[in-house]
Amino acid sequence: MTQDNRRVQTAVLGSPDSDHPLSLPTDRREAALYLSRYRGARFFCGTHLGGCGWELMSKLYSDRVCHFAHHPDPKGLAPECERRYAGVDSADHLYIHRGLTSRLGSAQRFQGNLVDGRCTDLLVELYGRSAVRVQFVNLAPHVWEREDEALRTWLAHVDWMLGPRAGETAKYLVDRDGYALRVRCEAGSDTRVVKVGTETAQGDLEWVPLTDCEIDARGITTPLLRKLRKAAPRPARPAARDARRIDQKAQEDTAPAREPSPLLLPEPLIRHKLTSLIRDMREARRKGDYQRILHAVDTNAALLAALTRRTFRKEREAVDELKRWAVVKQDNQVQIESDIRRRSAALVKTIVQALAEGDLTAAQRDVEALRKTLQRVPRRIPDFEAEVQDLRECESRLRAAQERAARNQAAKVHAARVKEKRDQLHDILARIEKAEAVGDYKEVRRLYQEGRFVLKRLGPDATSDERWRLDSIQRMLDSTLVNRITEVLKNVARNQATISIQGLAEDVGAEGTLSTITFIEVDRSARTTGPILSALVTTSDGRVLPDFRTVLEGLGYEVPKTDRALDIIWRREVERAHACYGDPPRDMPPSHVPRAQSG
Repeated sequence: MTQDNRRVQTAVLGSPDSDHPLSLPTDRREAALYLSRYRGARFFCGTHLGGCGWELMSKLYSDRVCHFAHHPDPKGLAPECERRYAGVDSADHLYIHRGLTSRLGSAQRFQGNLVDGRCTDLLVELYGRSAVRVQFVNLAPHVWEREDEALRTWLAHVDWMLGPRAGETAKYLVDRDGYALRVRCEAGSDTRVVKVGTETAQGDLEWVPLTDCEIDARGITTPLLRKLRKAAPRPARPAARDARRIDQKAQEDTAPAREPSPLLLPEPLIRHKLTSLIRDMREARRKGDYQRILHAVDTNAALLAALTRRTFRKEREAVDELKRWAVVKQDNQVQIESDIRRRSAALVKTIVQALAEGDLTAAQRDVEALRKTLQRVPRRIPDFEAEVQDLRECESRLRAAQERAARNQAAKVHAARVKEKRDQLHDILARIEKAEAVGDYKEVRRLYQEGRFVLKRLGPDATSDERWRLDSIQRMLDSTLVNRITEVLKNVARNQATISIQGLAEDVGAEGTLSTITFIEVDRSARTTGPILSALVTTSDGRVLPDFRTVLEGLGYEVPKTDRALDIIWRREVERAHACYGDPPRDMPPSHVPRAQSG
């Protein structure tokens, strides 16, 4: 940072973004006394002052003006300070902000805008949904109206306070409300004092300290405003005895009492009534309610007749401007209504045509357009029930068409999936026929399992013919398997050997473990007096199968009670098989397993 020769009179306390302002007195004694209250504190060239945020130090002189200065920066780390305003009034916006928030009893962050280092406006939120807008620079009339309307869209009450450089904007408030609140800061004994002024339409301007004002949900009330509001005329209340005289007959009287002509009232009271009427009309304009303005003009014709007087020139201009706005809005609204009805009718026609042609995309687009068109209809304009009913009917017809289309599409998708699975199943059945023709029963069984899986996915869509074909393949496989096992076991017996269940499954091309039922079918197809061929099937270590008891029971034999007896029977049946199918065959020893007793 280059050497700073400016006399900076204001700073902020504690941090660069603090909103606590300090204004150093120019006299050495006063400055020393002022700084003694902030012993050990740090001062900064605050960002809310348009400053750089660098730390400041105090410079006290006896022969020169005391002021703040930027701390030396030998390392060149400090930012370049472009602060344009450093005089005693350069922190007035922070004093005003702090004065208002301190009256509320709660801290509130600074909500202000700085342009070229100078505050243009700030907002302080009061109780409830109230706020104060402090304006430090003039606004053009249309800009002020727009800002005022924007604030009132989310706040219940807004008070404007105008700084010394916003005198032109203050006139707008005086014209609208009959008064304007002004604000400025003056030098006090040890700080800047916030003063509030009340400027009236009669040219009065009374300044008081901010501490003398009341602040509540209704805004800021100065002593002068309090006095004017107490002096405002109040409507007379009927005496109690007059109220008791009001009976049913008086309520039915259709001839109301006539009020005295407003032109006969005192001029201050006429002005008060005109100011209230204009305030109501402006409130209606802010809400866009042109009908309310036109109604007010019609029902207050006698009062508005006073606008012909020269003394009410400003009021006449305000009413004329509001009337012009309302008439333009009314004409625009009539045109809007006509456009809405015409566009709604055209959209309904295109929607009906699109539905008839089955173009649901176009129908959906036009229904959305119709809905948006009718959303332009404010609730206060003439009834559009017919158009709204057309919209509801179009929406209902569109929903029904969309539901039908969805069902049709779902049916098409389902049919396509069924066809895909059916084609897959028929391809599997054709491949099974080819594998069966060449005797590849292992491939037949594998394809059969695939076919069963596809059939399950078809579910209720599978035909009885498809189910029958797979069932017949299963029966064929079962019969073929039994025959092949029988041949393998006879060959094993011929070789005077036994075979493990795993080896048998591999020889016959069976997937997984062979079931006990299969062995029962093998021995059931053999001769009644022949050996039990399944006895030749052993465990992997050559022992009797645990399921051999079940095979005996399935064949109608009496099941041995002990493992020893089972082993004797098993060994005898192995001998019998070897004898029966040996080369050459020999006489079989007698069987040790008796037939089970019937009954």
